[in-house]
Amino acid sequence: MSKTAVRARGGEGLVARLKAYIKETRAEIGRVTWPTREQALRLTGIVLAVTAALAAFLALIDYVFAWFIARVMGYDVIAMIVAALLAIGAVVWWVLSRRHRS
Repeated sequence: MSKTAVRARGGEGLVARLKAYIKETRAEIGRVTWPTREQALRLTGIVLAVTAALAAFLALIDYVFAWFIARVMGYDVIAMIVAALLAIGAVVWWVLSRRHRS
């Protein structure tokens, strides 16, 4: 395909569009207000603290579920009754929430 056909179809050529994109991107990055070092460190600390807290919370939930499942698989009658009640409660909650949306 000739250059004139490409330009007639898409306007500028690929190289010209790429140059314009890079120029506009550099100009946009120049207008960005970057955080100070202190702000970046503080926000990084917040992200790490929240991540650690959520990881600990999920580990606790995992431990509780593993303990509970071990009791159910070990034929602990009380654990089986609690599991059945939780399952029934979950189904009832789901049915009621579906009915409420309709």
